[in-house]
Amino acid sequence: MAKKKFDYYFLRLILRATVFVVIVAFTLYEIITKDEIFGIRRIIDSNVIKDGISSDGFWKGFSPLHIVWSFMIIYMLSHLINFKFVSKGSTKKFASRFVDSTRNNPEVIRLTKKFYQKGAIKTAAVYGALNLIIFVLYMIDTYSEHMIFGGHGGQIIIIIQMFFYLSDFICIIFFCPFQKWFMHNKCCKTCRIYDWGAIMMQAPMFYIPNFYAISLAALSLVVFIRWEVTYYKHPERFIEYTNCSLSCKNCDEEWCRLKGKVINQERKDSHIL
Repeated sequence: MAKKKFDYYFLRLILRATVFVVIVAFTLYEIITKDEIFGIRRIIDSNVIKDGISSDGFWKGFSPLHIVWSFMIIYMLSHLINFKFVSKGSTKKFASRFVDSTRNNPEVIRLTKKFYQKGAIKTAAVYGALNLIIFVLYMIDTYSEHMIFGGHGGQIIIIIQMFFYLSDFICIIFFCPFQKWFMHNKCCKTCRIYDWGAIMMQAPMFYIPNFYAISLAALSLVVFIRWEVTYYKHPERFIEYTNCSLSCKNCDEEWCRLKGKVINQERKDSHIL
């Protein structure tokens, strides 16, 4: 079972890598040739607030971005439903996935939450700062005669979005800087911010005023809010100490196969768990 799930996610990584290469290639072609044959600029540079939804480029002919949009919508919806093929890193929020360890020391739970909350705040601060820089550069380009991206700000944002889209699975399978430097969780299953992946992936979409961007940003926000509300109402589902299904003994995913296991001696929270 563990090998099957790992292989399934590895195949999805290959699919995302393929999508990344294709969309980036198409976008760069449009930038270099100024030929909008793939409809990427038509969609991302639309302004639904200014022109109305019926004039949005999303509805004016097919583009490879429609396929990307569909993949991302399906991905985020799958994190709102208790599917077996979705990692327990995400589905641990559901009551049916909780296996009570019968351990209920309030102090251990409090300290564990405090430790991971610090990591979550650091992650949010660093990632937020990165996206603030992207936002400022995009706005300067938009309102200052395109001095940053030469009038291709929207297309550059698509390339960034594709990079985040691919990086989501690279973090799961190969290396996650947030786990290593900020969260210090044992593996993806015990990750406090696992479902933040959706909103982190769609962060550049929050300041693009068109249907493509707004729909993706809105759904990612729903996934994020659902996760956070459940975390604050049922923290026991997210902690290995109280949820036996998150232990190595009950692992059916093997995310440590390539990344390696973060052993207790290396964990800054080892004094808690």
